[in-house]
Amino acid sequence: MSGNEKIQAQKQMIEELETQAAIDLENIKACLETLKLQQDVEIRIDGQWQEQEPQGLNVRYSYLYQQYGSLLQRLVFLLNSFGDVKRAIPYVNISVEANKIAQPQIKAFQEKIKTRIGALESENKKLREENKIFKQNNAGLNKSISNKHDQIKKLEATLVRTQTTDIRKPSTKVAQRLLNTPKDASNDEIKAIREKARTRIEALKKENKKLRATSNSSKHHIKGLKKALRKKKNEIKCLENRVKNMTTKIKNLSSEIENLKIAKDASDKAWKESRNVLQEMQVQHSTEDKWLEDDRNHLREKIEMLKEKFRKEEGKTTKEEIDQVSEKKSVQPRIHTEEEDSFAVFIPLTIAESNCKLMVKAEGCNYRYGLDISNYDVVAVVNFEDSVYLYSEVSEVEEKLCTCQYKVYCLAWNQQGTLLAIGGSHEKSKNNTIQVWDIPARNITKSLKIRDTDENCYCLDWKGDTVTAGTDNYIYQWNINDLDNDQDIHGNEALLPINAVYVEFGNSISTVQWSNCKSKLAAITEHGNMCIYDEQLNLSHKTKAYDGKCYALLQWCPWDNEVIATCCTDVDLKVWRVQQGITLITEVRHEYGVYNIKWIPSENAIITADNNQQLILWEYPSLRALRTLKGHTDIPCQLALNADKSAIISRSSHEIIFWEPFDEFEIQSASQEGTSTEEGEDNGSDDVDDVDSDLW
Repeated sequence: MSGNEKIQAQKQMIEELETQAAIDLENIKACLETLKLQQDVEIRIDGQWQEQEPQGLNVRYSYLYQQYGSLLQRLVFLLNSFGDVKRAIPYVNISVEANKIAQPQIKAFQEKIKTRIGALESENKKLREENKIFKQNNAGLNKSISNKHDQIKKLEATLVRTQTTDIRKPSTKVAQRLLNTPKDASNDEIKAIREKARTRIEALKKENKKLRATSNSSKHHIKGLKKALRKKKNEIKCLENRVKNMTTKIKNLSSEIENLKIAKDASDKAWKESRNVLQEMQVQHSTEDKWLEDDRNHLREKIEMLKEKFRKEEGKTTKEEIDQVSEKKSVQPRIHTEEEDSFAVFIPLTIAESNCKLMVKAEGCNYRYGLDISNYDVVAVVNFEDSVYLYSEVSEVEEKLCTCQYKVYCLAWNQQGTLLAIGGSHEKSKNNTIQVWDIPARNITKSLKIRDTDENCYCLDWKGDTVTAGTDNYIYQWNINDLDNDQDIHGNEALLPINAVYVEFGNSISTVQWSNCKSKLAAITEHGNMCIYDEQLNLSHKTKAYDGKCYALLQWCPWDNEVIATCCTDVDLKVWRVQQGITLITEVRHEYGVYNIKWIPSENAIITADNNQQLILWEYPSLRALRTLKGHTDIPCQLALNADKSAIISRSSHEIIFWEPFDEFEIQSASQEGTSTEEGEDNGSDDVDDVDSDLW
């Protein structure tokens, strides 16, 4: 099977997998929507188990169990356990139902007993108060009767004594007067005396009559008092009988209350025993139910997590797609308006090589990092040494971003493809040599200050919001979000570096690059001195990769954070491993001086650009040459991979070539093109010194 057939088979397989994944995703979403409508339904145990609930759960969750095998086994186990528990404890349901039915009756009986006891106690209290009042009234009546008896006796004695005295007294006095009448008294005097006596007797008789009438009325009054006394005695007897009856009734009620209390205590004891038994059964049942509920909740949480994940992924994907579309549109090169200069710089040229996709004219830049591609496939390129352009391969639209007041040596996009760092030569009249452009806004967002001495910036790299630069003697770092270091010593607006490391080898730094995991920084000088730093720019390892002034470059392997490839104009391509130290893994002698290098992740390969105006694709780790690409009219000093790393762009001082994707290349040994490499041997060796001087 040829390479193209293999590729087509792989593409077809990928499409089938994507189609199946889309179908599975739709099914899961539909199932989740169904579950969303039923998520508030809870399984309750109210005395009678509903056989439909476990079956309903089994039906609702069956599809998810098919999608997630582990959940299926767990749920089947839970449903079996659910049925075993249900069959094992039927008496629990009966006891629960009986207890629930008996509870209202017990409570009603207790309330009735409490009401009856309260009524009896109130009546008992009332009767006791009435008995107390009756006793007080009885004592008062007895005392009053006794007083009346004493008064009657006193009145009777006084009356008898008075009547006797008053009746007898006049006759005695009359007799005495008659006896004391003188003998010599005349008849007239005797008559007068007698008359007087007679008058006195009549008066006494009248008085005696009055006294007798008074005595009779007193006797009648005494009789009335005795009658009232007898009536009061009868009332007292009635009250005593009533009190006796009340006392008997209270005793009966007390005994009834005691019986009710005994019955209540017996009922409470039986209820407590029943409640304890029921609580034990409920504890056992609730424990088993809790296990099942925990498992159900665990399943629900997993389902909710999956739903939330799908919801977030869907919303996130939609929002990210909108943001990406908007951002991608904002960073694309803009078409010139009529007022702006419409002079075209990148003019399409005739394609001479079959693997070339597009070739455009470009002028005047031999610096190795004067070309970079963003993750939106926007090419930033230096033209005429001081101008920076944006160019799109798809639309073939170019836009002049800026013209700097100094030579531009290097460009670097950030990971998001929205910020572009521009570095170059130092000018004493300027406050900085590095500018950070906000491409969507088309303005300078930060100016990065190096030093007040003459230093040039030869290379740049990003680590999040941190910019790292290599200069003549130092490695600098700036955080573009740092608000505390936004002025230099002269008060000019410029962001000061947060870190600066002096390179002890004392020559220009040609490359600084962070590893793919951003934990290690590699730097190499133009004389081949390679250093490895940690995240705080502390030196970890160093080695001499090449001897002499060889204009060395390096590149981290994108899929192995411990592997580095290096090249130089002295024709050696080397691969190193960085662990406890820096160890050379393999190397190959290149036929011509190498001016740039890139790793190709899709092919597990390395591509080099040499001074024979060609690109060579090397298999890794064998470093066997796979293919040679020709088409440049000058040395291709600049290389960059497109956003998905499937194709490469190369640039010389005359043109930029956009190459076809690597998977469309046919594997071909470089030995089959030996004749073509020999043709440019003399020309390449003659121009090495001239090109090297232009690179720096």
